[in-house]
Amino acid sequence: MSLHREKLRQAILYFLHMCNNEHLGKTKLMKLLYYLDFDHFEQYRCSVTGDEYVRKQYGPVPVHAEQELLLMEQSGDIVIGRRATIYGNDQTRYVPQAAFDPSVFTNDDLLVLESVARTWGDAPVSTIVDASHQEMPWLSTPPNGFVSYIHALNRMPGRQPTAQEREDMIWSAITSQSLEGVELSYDEVSRLLDRVLSEPLPDIG
Repeated sequence: MSLHREKLRQAILYFLHMCNNEHLGKTKLMKLLYYLDFDHFEQYRCSVTGDEYVRKQYGPVPVHAEQELLLMEQSGDIVIGRRATIYGNDQTRYVPQAAFDPSVFTNDDLLVLESVARTWGDAPVSTIVDASHQEMPWLSTPPNGFVSYIHALNRMPGRQPTAQEREDMIWSAITSQSLEGVELSYDEVSRLLDRVLSEPLPDIG
């Protein structure tokens, strides 16, 4: 899965324009990007930005977002706004200076962008962080480990997919991987999915 840097940049601008309220700082922005990519993968078996995510204390964090924010600040697309104290730490907040360009996204991308903003736009940072901590992508990853997108197919612990959902997952994953240039057989994807669904949650605190 390759990084779509312009989609990442535009997704950041979208959330800063649409969710720029008293709760939106860097921590919440990272969670919005997580929900954008993992919600999209859950529905369409591919992410929007193509970024990788690492399990950090306050939830999954996209690997390239910090660098992109720095580049956007240097180019004048964003400026640093007022700072606030969240969880006892200084919270960086951003103010967008560039307009959002929807042309880089597909219709499906835009639907998920809108859904994430509608669901989480007014939520306090503590709410979105707590929600990410209750999902399999975070629960099944050790600290500082890379969060596997495959866990987006079974987000909530304890819920097993129906036989039809499982079949849909397998064929959608095969199709998605084929588009990425990776050829996996039905049996290989089936075994991988079974392993993900059956493995116990690690004791990671």
